[in-house]
Amino acid sequence: MMSWEDWFHAAKEPAPKGGHGMHFNSADHALDAAAQGAGVLLAHNIMAHDDLQSGRLVSPIDLCIKSGRGYFLVGLEGVEERPSVAKFYAWVLEEIDTMASATTLCGRAE
Repeated sequence: MMSWEDWFHAAKEPAPKGGHGMHFNSADHALDAAAQGAGVLLAHNIMAHDDLQSGRLVSPIDLCIKSGRGYFLVGLEGVEERPSVAKFYAWVLEEIDTMASATTLCGRAE
């Protein structure tokens, strides 16, 4: 997970000293708190996608940090040949394409 220190480093800005903000065990709770006006947060754009698209949240600064993390479809060898699995794989890839075409830098709508 990216930290504020990582963000400030990428922004080429000094990180403030002594800041101890809120901490959440759930990304949903952090997103809800930010949407309710509790402050700003660092979030993976895939987690914040719907909130950014709906305008519930905004990305005020055009700075994204690549986390080096990813998502993978994994299954037993040959399982993708089963019609139900092939349909699921196709749906997941379609969702990814839809999300990618609807977003630009940091999840902003075009």
